[in-house]
Amino acid sequence: MTSAPSKPRTLRFHLTSLVCVSVVPLLIFAVIIAALLEKQQRTSLDRSFRDTVRALTVAVDHELTSSIGHLEDVRHTLDTDEPAISNLFTGLVLKVPTVGFTVPVRRRGILQYALGARLDVGKLSLLLSEGQLPPG
Repeated sequence: MTSAPSKPRTLRFHLTSLVCVSVVPLLIFAVIIAALLEKQQRTSLDRSFRDTVRALTVAVDHELTSSIGHLEDVRHTLDTDEPAISNLFTGLVLKVPTVGFTVPVRRRGILQYALGARLDVGKLSLLLSEGQLPPG
């Protein structure tokens, strides 16, 4: 058997092949670069987010330590299951002498959390003077 003579390939076929051979590697390269840039951007955003959270955590911890007085009183209440009164400190908002109180909160006899409150010394003095407490 003799094989039929094949048709010669056209110029159009050769040009299409040339374009495909040229463009496909560029597309693959572009996809790889885009994926690498996206990963780098995600890593940068993740690092930035962590730094922001770390800075906020430090600021909130400082704010809590200053506004409650001392977190040792809260820890004391949680550790011993007993009420605690903080030392005198200056409140951050009103800038007045303040005392913090923490009390244990129990459910079914089990310590769940500590409840805290702050009173400025002026209001505390007023409460004590109006309370008609017995002498001593």
